[in-house]
Amino acid sequence: MRVFITDLGSSLSTELARNCQDAGLEVLGTAARGGKSEMAALKRQLQSHPSSDVDGAAKEPVALQSDPAAWRRLVQMADVVVVTAVVSDPKLAMETLKAFEKRGVTKGDEETNEDESGEN
Repeated sequence: MRVFITDLGSSLSTELARNCQDAGLEVLGTAARGGKSEMAALKRQLQSHPSSDVDGAAKEPVALQSDPAAWRRLVQMADVVVVTAVVSDPKLAMETLKAFEKRGVTKGDEETNEDESGEN
């Protein structure tokens, strides 16, 4: 299962990510403050955990918050989204949830098509 967490650099998100990884979940998320250097550090941190070394794991688990196309792609890969920045950035929180909602519609359409063709 994949969990997308906003602002992986915050203390709350860091703790959530660690707990999710300890539970065997793959963590994806955004780097909000430090640009590419923060993104690289967060990527190393996530990929150094043993739970990240599985088949099908995302090659780029962290996207810059300033790159909507990249983080929306990660949101659409996720099974669960945790928004930790609702108060500090409500616009981003809503955009994240809308991207996740679209993912559900697309995934639902794919499952319906599979059911109609007799595949599972």
